[in-house]
Amino acid sequence: MKFWRNVKQRPSYSAVLPILHQWLQTGVGKRFLASGHQLLDHTLESVFGYHGVVVSICETPSILQASRVAHHTLITPFSLPAWGAQQIIASPSHWPLRPRSVDMVLIHHGLDYVERPHRLLREACKVVIPGGKIIIVGFNPWSLWGASRRLRERYKRGGKYANFIAVRRLQDWLTLLNFSVDHLQYAGFTLPIAQGKIAEPAWEKRCERWHLPFGSLYLLKATRELTGMTPIRPVWRQLRETLTTPTLVEPNTR
Repeated sequence: MKFWRNVKQRPSYSAVLPILHQWLQTGVGKRFLASGHQLLDHTLESVFGYHGVVVSICETPSILQASRVAHHTLITPFSLPAWGAQQIIASPSHWPLRPRSVDMVLIHHGLDYVERPHRLLREACKVVIPGGKIIIVGFNPWSLWGASRRLRERYKRGGKYANFIAVRRLQDWLTLLNFSVDHLQYAGFTLPIAQGKIAEPAWEKRCERWHLPFGSLYLLKATRELTGMTPIRPVWRQLRETLTTPTLVEPNTR
């Protein structure tokens, strides 16, 4: 799957967001959003903390309804009324936040639409504390959705400008940034059409149960590894060596 090799040929993140907001109000967009909610709800319930940062294509904070993090801040290129005071107007590639200052970062399709996804990921990983979490939801290029964007024009509205980053590449980036992947899940195994136009195939639920890597959406959760720790030699090992080391008997001069 191709990236946009020349960044100048694609619209900016701030220009794409209004298009995505309109698309999310369509039947296809609502179905796509519902699939993402199902993935997020289960994952967010297991993440705790005080401060979280969000980069999302949604104009409302509805994706955070299951989150147990106390405070959330949206990084957005322009103000969104539904988020109120919980937003910072900034470029997704340059965050005005201190390093290692938040417990969780959620990137909800941000990597799919920014001009330089690796820069966004670097900024996100930089602000996470050791042991903190980063959660990424994105389009899977190896899916029916990834294939259909090349076949039917009406399917391109949501994925027209998407990067479609392969999960394996994303895992490599996270490894270089000192993160380890804890969880990976896929959803949306049918074509991107409005619900009700065709019967929901039974094999979609089977694919979810079998964890097949062909869903239109993926959710990846990773943890920032602890660094700078000095290994301490176990006391029991020192004791064992003391007990097993033979003792020389001094000769008796008498």
